[in-house]
Amino acid sequence: MHLEDYNRRLVKLAEDLINTYDTFWDEPEHLRQPADLQNFLREHDISGDVDETVLIAVRELREQLRAAWTGETMADVVDILNPLMAVVGVTIQLAVSTTDADRCHQIYSVDPLLPLISRLTFETAMGLNIAVQTYGLDRMRACAAQPCRDVFIDTSRNSSRRFCSDRCANRYNVQAFRSRQQS
Repeated sequence: MHLEDYNRRLVKLAEDLINTYDTFWDEPEHLRQPADLQNFLREHDISGDVDETVLIAVRELREQLRAAWTGETMADVVDILNPLMAVVGVTIQLAVSTTDADRCHQIYSVDPLLPLISRLTFETAMGLNIAVQTYGLDRMRACAAQPCRDVFIDTSRNSSRRFCSDRCANRYNVQAFRSRQQS
């Protein structure tokens, strides 16, 4: 796997897991039962057995990741991510670049026989770590449209994106318009 694809996969995994609770919907919890988590994992090519205990642990992990994503300072983020990344022993391996045979990059290998929650904790925390290092804490955003809690990375040129989606931007603008009309 190409380094950028590997990193992008981990970042997307962390972002998608955080966004499995969306207060915009009538039923905000997307991980209501073990089968929901199993489907989420399958979509991200992660294998493992899911039961109620794992589901509860993943929900707790999601809240820790959200706290790191929305942390006010880098110290806040580091204090949350370091313990999460330390849950398993990781093997660092070198892989030959797929675009330049004279270059290599490192990938992190987690034993697939480890418990699912340990693997998921490391991979999501590593994804968040990669996002912070790649984009910076100021580009890690939570949607400004209440009640949405989705997170996203602001990759706009001038760092001005405030909403996770057009849906939320439109909803926010309609609410603002109605408020102005009532004044």
